Amino acid sequence: MINLEKKIEELAEKYGEPGKGAEGRYLHERKALHECCPPVLGVVTDNRDPEGLGRVRVSTDMSVPGSESPWLCVAGQWKKKGSGRWVLPEIGTQALVVYTSKDRSRGYVLGYIYDRKHQPPERGGDSGTVVLEGKKVRGEIREGKDG
Repeated sequence: MINLEKKIEELAEKYGEPGKGAEGRYLHERKALHECCPPVLGVVTDNRDPEGLGRVRVSTDMSVPGSESPWLCVAGQWKKKGSGRWVLPEIGTQALVVYTSKDRSRGYVLGYIYDRKHQPPERGGDSGTVVLEGKKVRGEIREGKDG
């Protein structure tokens, strides 16, 4: 004979609480995904996307040398068709990655993290000047009076 209470508990664990409908199933799936795929730190291993889509490859498994992610899209500001801003990260830059599948076949880079090797271009001070620089470009924005 089937134990009805046990069967209901098993189904609720697998599909979420039935009394909450679609919202319950959505919250259950979201929780399950977060438990199996939390954000992880990785290191950029390749930044030359063969399709020119601004994606990068990242190594997030330090226990397996040479392991790389598939090409991952980078989340960021000012991204729309035909325009936007994108900064090419250097190889070795730390990245915060979130995967959207258990097998890590799909994911996104949420951002890059400064460390001792990859430091911000400007440190401290309140000079009224903002300096943005990279290997090939340097821009400066100054506060001041016109003319």
